[in-house]
Amino acid sequence: MPTTATAKQPLHLRVFLGSPGDVNDERQLALKVLNQLPYDPLLRGRVTFEAVAWDHPQAGAVMWAGLPAQESVIRSLGKPADCDIVVICLWSRLGSPIAQPDYAKPDGGFYTGTEWEYHNAVLAFEASGRQRPPVLVYHRVDEPVCKVSPKQKQAYLDQLANVEQVDNFLQACRTRDGSIPNDYNIPSDFEEALRQHLKDIVRQRLDSLATQPAQTDSVSKPKSVSNHDPIWTGSPFLGLRPFTNKDSLIFFGRGRETDELLARLRDPKHRFIAVVGASGSGKSSLVWAGLIPRLLGGALQGSADWAWVRFTPGELGDNPFISLAACWKTALESVGQTAREFADELLLAPGRLDGLVRLVLANRPDSAELLLFIDQFEELFTVVKDDCRQAFVRFVLAASGSSKVRVIVSVRADFYAQCVEHGLADVLRTGSYPLAAPGLGALQQMVIRPAALAGLAFEQGLDETILGDAGKEPGALPLLAFALERLYQKRTAAGLLTYAAYEESGKVQGSIGQHADAVFAKLAPEVQATFTEVFRELVEVDERGEPTRRRAKLSELTTGSSRHTGRDRRYPDCRDASEPFRPWSLGSGGPCRNDGEPLNLNALTLINALTKARLLVTDKREDDDTATIEVAHEALFRSWGKLADWVTQTADDHRLRRQITQLAAYWDAHQRRDEHRWPDERIVEVAQMLAHLGLRLEQFPAMEQEFLGPVDPADMLQAIELPKTSHERRAMIGVRLDRLGDPRKGVGLREDGLPDMDWMPIQGGEVTIEIRADVNKPDSEIIKTLTREVGAFQLARYPVTLAQFQAFVRECHDGQQWRLPPGLPFNLPDSYSPPKHRARHGNHPADSVNWYDAVSFCHWLSERLGFEVRLPTEFEWQLAAIGGINRHSGMDRRNPDCRDATDPSPPWSLGSGDPCRNDGKNPDSPPPKTYPWGQDWNPAEEPWRTNSYESDLGRATAVGMYPGGVSVSGVLDLSGTVWEWCLNTYDDPNDVTVSTAGAARVVRGGSWDFHAWNCRSAYRNYVVPVGRDYGTGFRCARVQS
Repeated sequence: MPTTATAKQPLHLRVFLGSPGDVNDERQLALKVLNQLPYDPLLRGRVTFEAVAWDHPQAGAVMWAGLPAQESVIRSLGKPADCDIVVICLWSRLGSPIAQPDYAKPDGGFYTGTEWEYHNAVLAFEASGRQRPPVLVYHRVDEPVCKVSPKQKQAYLDQLANVEQVDNFLQACRTRDGSIPNDYNIPSDFEEALRQHLKDIVRQRLDSLATQPAQTDSVSKPKSVSNHDPIWTGSPFLGLRPFTNKDSLIFFGRGRETDELLARLRDPKHRFIAVVGASGSGKSSLVWAGLIPRLLGGALQGSADWAWVRFTPGELGDNPFISLAACWKTALESVGQTAREFADELLLAPGRLDGLVRLVLANRPDSAELLLFIDQFEELFTVVKDDCRQAFVRFVLAASGSSKVRVIVSVRADFYAQCVEHGLADVLRTGSYPLAAPGLGALQQMVIRPAALAGLAFEQGLDETILGDAGKEPGALPLLAFALERLYQKRTAAGLLTYAAYEESGKVQGSIGQHADAVFAKLAPEVQATFTEVFRELVEVDERGEPTRRRAKLSELTTGSSRHTGRDRRYPDCRDASEPFRPWSLGSGGPCRNDGEPLNLNALTLINALTKARLLVTDKREDDDTATIEVAHEALFRSWGKLADWVTQTADDHRLRRQITQLAAYWDAHQRRDEHRWPDERIVEVAQMLAHLGLRLEQFPAMEQEFLGPVDPADMLQAIELPKTSHERRAMIGVRLDRLGDPRKGVGLREDGLPDMDWMPIQGGEVTIEIRADVNKPDSEIIKTLTREVGAFQLARYPVTLAQFQAFVRECHDGQQWRLPPGLPFNLPDSYSPPKHRARHGNHPADSVNWYDAVSFCHWLSERLGFEVRLPTEFEWQLAAIGGINRHSGMDRRNPDCRDATDPSPPWSLGSGDPCRNDGKNPDSPPPKTYPWGQDWNPAEEPWRTNSYESDLGRATAVGMYPGGVSVSGVLDLSGTVWEWCLNTYDDPNDVTVSTAGAARVVRGGSWDFHAWNCRSAYRNYVVPVGRDYGTGFRCARVQS
């Protein structure tokens, strides 16, 4: 009986689907079309469909015992002749003949089920005067995959006979009126043709019914939903997240590409497919929402029984085998194995897939296979550690060669070369599938059809405007998706998407940036300040400056730890914790959570805001306690101006960070030889990178910290205070402090360019010097002692540095002659050139200076500072080094335990005398100290005291690198490092005349190339005043006014 409609009720049509089993994919697509078509904007509320198919998931046929299958279908669902439309789809076979009398052919043979269905419908169509039911015949014309070889003669002949039978049937169809034969190449073409043909038939029926009076008593009750109940609830536009298999109902526009992937998989030889495309081309969605649902629907023979899994190489860290094993955590536990154990096995033997296949395909048909969908394959090169990367490549190759496994990867086109370089060239040669940006027709499907299923409508012309704005440029797809999602959020109560909302959202090109800026602007300044701290963990930048998103543990972003460690050194009371951070459980304690990790509430607030805005996405596996966070789509790196600018500005820093990891691993693999260590010359780059990315060195792995060495000046200055710090380390610290900008007072220059001297007050006292018979023999006879009362003065904490001396040379020597301030008792000849220093760093002592250089410097500095600066006499020098006796106070400055309250002596002065009496006099005062720090010194036991020959450095360090050798007066480097010129002559210590006379002058303190006994504070040495030596420098004294 014909189906009609009233003004209040839509036209209801029953559609019979007939087809053999080789076009099961088309059957699923036909059901999809029937399910979606009532929501087409032109048909909404006007038509409903009821699919009549024996395998319909909601209304399939009941198979009666004792009846042939075809008879059961007829009894359950009715004959094709009883339906409104009949659809027949064929490819390589018609099915098996039904040897029953009712299915006999005139020639004595028997019809197959499909043949009978066709003839039953055509006879009814002719009997109704060609009105009902129209018969739509579709024929797939591409060559079917031959599943048997010509060597299997009988099977091969049977297959050819099936194809010939189909051809004969179609030829008969083409000679009969009432049939509409339609050839197609791929299933997506069939889907679109069927959709259009059904729309045409519906419009014709509606037009016809419009001219007839309503027949309310003959209307079939619709079995599908009305236009008031959308088939899709919620937003049909997913913004920046990819479509998954759960979103297949609203996934449109990639039918042809899905068919092409299926065609490759139909050939058993194709075990590996790499979907290659630009960022934002829809690679993940194509496989996840396009291909996989079709496979699970039986698009390939037996594919409905396949097991499948999707993961990314860096999903759970830098080991892709852990990501893979986590997918089957429950199954593994059922056989007594942990995911970690299984991952370790695969890492050691990536080619052994038997255990994996048995585990996954247990309880499935023998024909079942395992599909591995490895999404975001570029993470193999941006996240995965080196020792896992090649093992995982071997695993992929082994899986691709298995008869029970299929591998599909999605990879950004700009990482294709790296895939080739890492051994995937052979599988890529036959398995690459380049994915282009969708064309205008596909974009139209992506925009209009999901909206229709959700009951949405565009204001007149808005859909065309949006499509025009999107264009065809690579990367436009995520921008379009986000703009549509924002448009949905601003829909009217009736579900109308308006121009006003589209303009307000920033259109296609501006929607992401405008939305991100608006969300960010609402945050407090202290929350905004964590921008770098958060995003540095969410991005990898390659050598070309191209950003790739990185998945990070939420604990890395909400505590002071970085991707490498779990400890925040800002909170020393917070212990290390192996328990991962549980998101959103903030607790109410102090700076640390209950598990010991300090919580950064500002970073958490930023993450929450961006996640709520769908710019970041969180993930927490049900079988894993670790929550992760990542950028919703890489389009955010391009479309949010603030983030794009930050990526550009820090691209070099990200590259350097990755380079450090690679070079540190190389250094570690090559016995950690010094020649492979990070060079001091590049330490500034590291310091700048840490500053730009808001990192601290302790956030790097211990091995990388050792490889880099010290970076932060504050940490370096703490390190030299430690006795365990080696000579080499102290030398390195000195060089690095210079390159980074030595922050210590007394080392460099003032803002006005003059030397920044750190003057230490030296209290006056009685000093005795010893004159021995042989300067080169420390135990030679003392032939004379001289005692002098020395008044208070000031002495520079450090020897004059190279930076300070070069300031003098720059001002007083024009490259050809000296221009010294007037008043110097001697003149330097024009031929007298400045010294050539061995030192190359500004905070190292100015070496290779003779006595005249030193005196000239002091004279210049006196003129520039406005007070007298000169070389110390050796009495003054010794007083500063080991102290003397203050006759006025009764205080013995040689004993650090008997100093007054203003004494600046630091704790390194480890005196051993008895305590002072109340009057300050100590009858048991110890003998004069031999070194600034004490009486005795064993360089092997106390190497931290100074840099002498025993250090084996063979060079001077920066000044102040040995605070363990500080004097009682707080002066450094008075022992070792460099010899220091004194004002007086050697032969007559009382002679402090400044002249050009050639009398040898005293040098004190020893140096880096002299033994410990030369570094004694009482040891007197001499050098002719014109002598320049790598081991000789000087320091300045300031006369007390």
